[in-house]
Amino acid sequence: MVVALVAGILLGTIFSGNLFSPQRVSNPNHGGDANTIQGVAFAGNETLKVLGPDGQVVSTWKGPDPLTVNAINAIAACLVGQTGEFGVSVFQYCPTSGSTWIQQIEIDFGSGCTWLTSSTYSGGCGVSDAIATNTLTLNGQAGCDPSSSISTDNCNGWITEATFGPATFTTTNCPTTCPLQNVQTQLIIGPGPNGPGGAAFDYLCTSEFGSITVGTSPEPCTLSSSPATMSPGDSLLVTILFTVS
Repeated sequence: MVVALVAGILLGTIFSGNLFSPQRVSNPNHGGDANTIQGVAFAGNETLKVLGPDGQVVSTWKGPDPLTVNAINAIAACLVGQTGEFGVSVFQYCPTSGSTWIQQIEIDFGSGCTWLTSSTYSGGCGVSDAIATNTLTLNGQAGCDPSSSISTDNCNGWITEATFGPATFTTTNCPTTCPLQNVQTQLIIGPGPNGPGGAAFDYLCTSEFGSITVGTSPEPCTLSSSPATMSPGDSLLVTILFTVS
């Protein structure tokens, strides 16, 4: 899985929204030039497509997708080899071959759907999980070769994707229309369809939803309005392109 490679191949050259901000550094091989800029940029961009019962695209939304503070903490810890149990917060271990920090995508939807009602799975909040697929990318296209030692055009990110089919949005949990309030990728850390909780790697949620809690700290939602609205029988395709530069 791809996030295992994030800890190894990709983490060797990356990360963050603000984890490694650009800094001016002196280069002793160039006369102490202090104008050299060093920095690593990590970006997540999310695309949400609502599909009608006939499979046609009803709406499309695109926008930035922030990492959680726990994800940034875990990336930094893995870079310096802190791999023991609970060495990377709620993710527990740095990814190894065949493991990943992104196992599923969770969505919360409906009018009146807030972090509180979602946490108790009550009120007007619909909650659904879908297995995530993770594919390494090169220049936005799948199929890069992380094992290549001679290519200078190696992997530069990955795509995480999941589909929530028409059985997700029913007349029971979505009587007429239901706005999307939260999308987050997760590591499954407990029994049941939703946990007791999922360690969130990144999140996208509305001011109506309020905040998400990561570890012991609430992280504020950033969207002023819902990015997508579904009706009974619709489907939702979530695609997140993570890039490293």
